[in-house]
Amino acid sequence: MVTIKECREILKDYKSSDEQIKSRIEYLDAFCRNVIRIELEKYEKENSN
Repeated sequence: MVTIKECREILKDYKSSDEQIKSRIEYLDAFCRNVIRIELEKYEKENSN
């Protein structure tokens, strides 16, 4: 997982609060997990035949 410090450096965002950065990280983490889950389910469905 990306730390708040790393996220600030990557985005060059030094104005947002730690809580805002943390929320963005959590959102992106959840988004990625959902995309991966959907792709794995699709792969499983295509290859189960």
